[in-house]
Amino acid sequence: MTVVGQASLAVTWWSGPIDQAVGGGGSDSSDPFFPRIDPMVFSARGVVPIGYAALAQTAGRRNGNS
Repeated sequence: MTVVGQASLAVTWWSGPIDQAVGGGGSDSSDPFFPRIDPMVFSARGVVPIGYAALAQTAGRRNGNS
């Protein structure tokens, strides 16, 4: 889970300037960027990937696949 946490932190850090540029420039129908709450974006940033990894680890251990 440490690796997942570090990867999530790296993605969040890397995308920060992009989010600021998109947020500062407005958005129109030709904007190729996703909003931050879009499922593809939301599931790759912050604590969500860590939660997914913890859920997968817990499910694997409950099923006997340590």
